Amino acid sequence: MAFGLGLTLPAPELVPFRLTRTLARAVAPYDRTELLVHDLGSALGALHAARAALVAALDVFSREPLLDWARDAHRQGEAQEAFVGNRLSVVRRKLSMANPVSVVMHELPPKYAQNANGWEAMQALLRGDAARGNVRAEVCARGGQDCASTLEQAACLVDMATDANILGRCWRGWRPWL
Repeated sequence: MAFGLGLTLPAPELVPFRLTRTLARAVAPYDRTELLVHDLGSALGALHAARAALVAALDVFSREPLLDWARDAHRQGEAQEAFVGNRLSVVRRKLSMANPVSVVMHELPPKYAQNANGWEAMQALLRGDAARGNVRAEVCARGGQDCASTLEQAACLVDMATDANILGRCWRGWRPWL
């Protein structure tokens, strides 16, 4: 589910990547936060530095006939060119250190915003729980759309990827135990 298409599923994929307790234990005895956030932050820094070249390379995918952009655009009720343009604009935001929570909320299909109670619950879920010390809750509380650094962006991503409340809402056919 590349380019955020996982968010368009009947049960949207809210995690940026799946980092279950089992996978996190694979790096034991090291602290996953220290290890993963630092390395992911370094990788994001390199991607951020080369964002112009990356976006130009990804633009090639927008013209790739083997990718069925038309099907996905039709499913979302958008024209193909607008759909592809929106997907690339999300990539640009991610490469510009956008807050991962704001990116996901922006990417969620409008059908979720139509149900006011469900939308508020979804936003609260994505923002995290400040009482539990979620990094993303602290970033969201500042009200900024962007992270202060690639390390902060990485910390938000790891926080989302390890949040049991978000992981518990993944597609039921995922079967992480296999």
